[in-house]
Amino acid sequence: MALSRHHAASSKPLSIKELGSQAGQFDFSPNVALQRWIRAARMLLTEAALCEQDGNLQMAYLYLVRHADLVLERLPRHPDYRDPHFKQDISEAQRAVQKNFHKLDAWRPEIVRDYERYESAMDRRNAEKQRVQREREVTRQSADQSRRRSGAFDDDVDHLFDDGGRSLNAAYTFKSSATTEAGEPLRTVMLPTSLRPTFLNLAHPNTARNLETCGILCGTVIANALFINHLIIPDQQSSSDTCDTTPEGDAALFDFCDSKDLLVCGWIHTHPTQSCFLSSRDLHTSSGYQIMMPEAIAIVCAPRHTPEWGVFRLTAPPGLQAVLGCRQQGTFHPHAETDLYTDALRPGHVVEGKGLEFEVVDLRKAVN
Repeated sequence: MALSRHHAASSKPLSIKELGSQAGQFDFSPNVALQRWIRAARMLLTEAALCEQDGNLQMAYLYLVRHADLVLERLPRHPDYRDPHFKQDISEAQRAVQKNFHKLDAWRPEIVRDYERYESAMDRRNAEKQRVQREREVTRQSADQSRRRSGAFDDDVDHLFDDGGRSLNAAYTFKSSATTEAGEPLRTVMLPTSLRPTFLNLAHPNTARNLETCGILCGTVIANALFINHLIIPDQQSSSDTCDTTPEGDAALFDFCDSKDLLVCGWIHTHPTQSCFLSSRDLHTSSGYQIMMPEAIAIVCAPRHTPEWGVFRLTAPPGLQAVLGCRQQGTFHPHAETDLYTDALRPGHVVEGKGLEFEVVDLRKAVN
């Protein structure tokens, strides 16, 4: 399970024990670069902040507990954990955990109260159901009378659910219609229709010189869907078949995301000399985004080929697991496994939306 795995909106509150159990259900691999896990920890804090803003304290609680688990229990198992290069980042993450313990303590009574209120409402519902069933058995009324009683029972049940404050009059949310190959739900990703041509215009000077260009897709959660609202062009170094964010560009990118409470939803890049596909290098790049967020996508633009573009995600399984377990060296290398990635556009989880606005943030120091 990915760190930011979508937990389908529950019709009932969860207990503290259930939230703690779900928080620990994520896959940690020491083969993934430690820097990726540190970024993932920061993403969890952003997810928690967005849930708190929406008033969803139980999911905010889950993400903060998961953050604590990752920082205090999982990261120390990584082979690079004691590398001095990561000392400051790890210290900052540990301080965040200590700070969030106070927040978790403050939220716990309300979460417990909501859970107990729901359980009480369900007890009343079950008691009412049993009462009606007993009356039916004793009175043996006519079919019409039974139907009337059934209608009255439904009204009582609706009232009890409303009293529980969970099942009725809920705000609209996007329902997950797509899943991973393992059946895990994927939140809908709303992609502005004009984002791709805008990116191609920015990339054109590089494309004309057969140099790749990459951008980062960032957004926020609205009504259980991911809306991409930022296209960030980080400082980068390019060749005809590779594009890498510089260390300074990487730091600036995530600092900007943290300052705006943005989630990293994937990436977009050009293939000026190649067709539209995910290379082995692209697969490894995408795996880093998908361990943070299972809905993360990779958009490939190949303006000199047909098709000119595609939106992809690694399959899970087998793609994500195979790439994370890959030990092969070299920039490009074959993978023995097949079906490593798939289209993500509808009927997948990505929907292009006309009129959706987004902001372009160009952090490049200079164009290659």
